[in-house]
Amino acid sequence: MKTLGVIGGAGPMATAYFMQQVIGLTDAATDQEHIRILVDNNPLIPDRTSYILDNTKDNPEPVFVEMGERLVAAGAKVLAIPCITASYFIPRIEERLGVKVVDTLAETAATLSEMGIDAVGLMATDGTIKTGIFQKILERSGIRVFLPDEENQAIVMEAIYDCVKAGKRVDVNKLYHVKDSLVRQGAKLCILGCTELSVAAMDMAPSFDMDHGFIDAMEILAKSSIAECGCKVK
Repeated sequence: MKTLGVIGGAGPMATAYFMQQVIGLTDAATDQEHIRILVDNNPLIPDRTSYILDNTKDNPEPVFVEMGERLVAAGAKVLAIPCITASYFIPRIEERLGVKVVDTLAETAATLSEMGIDAVGLMATDGTIKTGIFQKILERSGIRVFLPDEENQAIVMEAIYDCVKAGKRVDVNKLYHVKDSLVRQGAKLCILGCTELSVAAMDMAPSFDMDHGFIDAMEILAKSSIAECGCKVK
């Protein structure tokens, strides 16, 4: 069983929820059958979206690398970052550290392909959408991607930054409004493509599930991390 290192704090609640997901989804009958998890929950990581949209802002990459170095030195053999926008930095983090970083985007694309889903809506930060990293991976897997219009993207960003990151509850009806608009475009499922949206889903379970048109990228990250560490997934 490999030790999992979590580069956390982006944001703090998403990191806590990710740990809950890993523990809850591990097929373990005793404490000793769970994965050892090392966590660096650092809320001082510069904002990922701010840097992607404006490269004159503070770059979070050196902080990610420094955190990863500490986790690897402490024994981590696999790394995970509970922040979808941070996927933009994964190739360089892996290059610097020489350790596997679980790729939420690739794992989500693989999961959707296995499910036979060929059209999705994407709810994510402006940074994720601007880079196109999620869209490109999905499209390479033959999956069409529909994005919110300007008004609905503003609703998504409000939920992420003004609600979850600010410690406030999300208005679920607004997120359903965004999802419905993506379904009208042709999406068969809507990806919760930001870990803050996963936190919102936790508060509103069980309404946020595949039966209601959503798939949670954070849950996929947790399952993939469990498998990468050599444990069974429930």
